[in-house]
Amino acid sequence: MHIIDKNLFKTEIAPKDLLEEDVIPSIPYSSVLEKKIKKRYIYSLKNKSPALLAQRNLIEVLLRRIDLNDSAVGFRKGACYLNFLEPHSNNYHFLRFDIKNFFHSIDEKLLRDCFSSYFKDECIDPGNKQKLISSFLNLILFHVGSSFGNDDDKGKRILPVGFPASPFVSNIFLRKIDIIIQRTCALYNITYTRYADDMLFSSSRADKYIHSDSFEHEIKVILSSHKLKINEKKVVKAKHRISLNGYVIQSSSLTNRKNVNDISGVFISNKKIIKLKKTIHEFNKKPVDYTKIMEGVFREKIKPDNFTFPITRAFKQKFYKTQVRNKLCGYRAYLISFVKFNLRYDCIPDGKIESYSKLIDEIDVIIK
Repeated sequence: MHIIDKNLFKTEIAPKDLLEEDVIPSIPYSSVLEKKIKKRYIYSLKNKSPALLAQRNLIEVLLRRIDLNDSAVGFRKGACYLNFLEPHSNNYHFLRFDIKNFFHSIDEKLLRDCFSSYFKDECIDPGNKQKLISSFLNLILFHVGSSFGNDDDKGKRILPVGFPASPFVSNIFLRKIDIIIQRTCALYNITYTRYADDMLFSSSRADKYIHSDSFEHEIKVILSSHKLKINEKKVVKAKHRISLNGYVIQSSSLTNRKNVNDISGVFISNKKIIKLKKTIHEFNKKPVDYTKIMEGVFREKIKPDNFTFPITRAFKQKFYKTQVRNKLCGYRAYLISFVKFNLRYDCIPDGKIESYSKLIDEIDVIIK
């Protein structure tokens, strides 16, 4: 990994119009959009803003080239959520932790220490006012001003959820922790993977230490070394089966009874599949009631405030028809991803693959 010097920083990373008096300023409020989704604040950089271009350059010139621990799966090229789950597919005991307020709680001083080795110890400007590491931090961090709605982080400099560089920065920041946790888990025959703030642990039926208070305490101590905490409300301890974000990992039982649901592997939750099956069922009725599908099956209603004209019945039906088609196309891509993933990893039960293939065929008939 090459060290970034001031010449490389100025020619390959920072656009010329980003510099002010030869230094990198903090990201201006005018370049940032804030959006609240449920209880979380998400930030984005405006299109064509110098800060957005600089972050994209940072990703290609530096961040994407830094090696990560193999337990970190999220935001990696060629990897998906299934890669996060697959290593656990043959285990029985499961433990899921969520890092509390992950991106926004990353400490700036620790971030500086983490990335200092990637930058030459020199200033970006002739007047020696700004070190390169400070220039870098100004490109990735954002000061939440009083005009923003995020009261918890107001007045702080944060690594914002939503900025393109943030996932890469967070993975690199956690690399040392991932290594320590992985080594700790190896002592107890525990499998560990992480997807952003989601930490998943699993072990065989015989290895029960995973659910002990001692193991939980060890992980909390390791995280605290980087000023991070576990979200206690989201801790999940499970045996035999765990459901995460619409995905299921399950281990078969030891009984000799034959049961169609007694399977091992990774698959889609019934809740998600039922919505698709209900939608396909509605297409067997003529004419198709798109309003019933959207409002009855998916519990989604058209929002008049999003339109500048009155919503007629005809427009509503046309709008819902488009939305249903988009959802079916999304389901199709989702199911295909499972089938393709299984060709390589063989971790999805045969019966589930047969079911997914049949559903793909049924969707194809509808959207052809």
